[in-house]
Amino acid sequence: MKDKLIHLVYTSTAILLSVLLPSCLSEYHFGKNDQAKIKTFSIQNQIGTINIDHDDLTITAKVDEASDINNLQVLTLEVSSFATVSPTQGDIIDFSDPVAFTVTAEDGTKHVYMAEVKLSVPEIQLNNSNFQNWYEATGSKTYYEPGSSKDETIWGTGNPGVVTLGSPNVVPAYDGDNAYALLQTVELPLGKLLGQGIGAGSMFTGFFKLNLSNPIASAKFGVPYSARPKSFSIKYKYKPGVIVKDGKLNELPNAKDSCDIGIIITDRSAEPYKQVAIAWYRTGGNVSDWNTINLDFKYGLIASPANYERPKDVYILDNGEERLIPVVFGTGDEKPTHITVVFASSHRGDFFEGAPGSELAIDDLELIY
Repeated sequence: MKDKLIHLVYTSTAILLSVLLPSCLSEYHFGKNDQAKIKTFSIQNQIGTINIDHDDLTITAKVDEASDINNLQVLTLEVSSFATVSPTQGDIIDFSDPVAFTVTAEDGTKHVYMAEVKLSVPEIQLNNSNFQNWYEATGSKTYYEPGSSKDETIWGTGNPGVVTLGSPNVVPAYDGDNAYALLQTVELPLGKLLGQGIGAGSMFTGFFKLNLSNPIASAKFGVPYSARPKSFSIKYKYKPGVIVKDGKLNELPNAKDSCDIGIIITDRSAEPYKQVAIAWYRTGGNVSDWNTINLDFKYGLIASPANYERPKDVYILDNGEERLIPVVFGTGDEKPTHITVVFASSHRGDFFEGAPGSELAIDDLELIY
């Protein structure tokens, strides 16, 4: 009996360790941490996203040509758990020559990243705007998100919310070796009692942080950007679903579904934020073959704006606190600070309405200057 009890204890311990150890042995392990990576980095007046090369230990960035490269503030700088870095977030630095950022791990391991910043005429494209790169995201379920990794992407989707009630509805799809994004409107029966029984496929620049008490606040739209494009082009296909339903899965007999494809450029240097320019396309037409559209930006006040062209308030995280910031029309002459790209398979998806079966495929977004 005693031998059986001892065997049971050893077996239970082994099972417990087999469950716990894989989740702990990434950057958290027994002994001092040896990880010394720069995970995220951004600077004042940057254009587009910054490239961090962990193999060559380099950081490359571009800033607006009007920037004072001798005095640029480091806006964000996140390193590995338990590591320290110098210089650090908040420092104002002379980037006229490459700058060394030394990351020291908990066990003393050091990595020195060389950061090079260049002045650039702001004619940029957004990272992964051809939607070729997708990474595996894990949580309650495993699914794919657009980008190279969680820490190196400008794209967010509604997947983290949808998978709590069903399966991901923004997925990579393929034409041969070419990847594109496929957004689908689906029924979520588990969300019916909450009035959230419809999940529209949504993809946007920014990130998603689930807010169960206020789901519409989960999407944090916008990434840093300071250019002034004339228009943008994109390839798309769209198949609208037949029957539009509301969040309780009631049919809306006279409703028709449409997709949204749009870009908003804003000035967030002061509150309220200013809508500098917008280019938006809403259609319910069935487009079975790839179609390329080119949309002009409208700068400043729009005399008779469509509903989707009116400024919309945005949620942000401010020192960890969620805030709703008002957005108003700008004059169009403001200096842009952020860009929000939005794709949705159902145009009323933020109200949990749409036609199950609606599908929007998108590929090859290009900003035109």
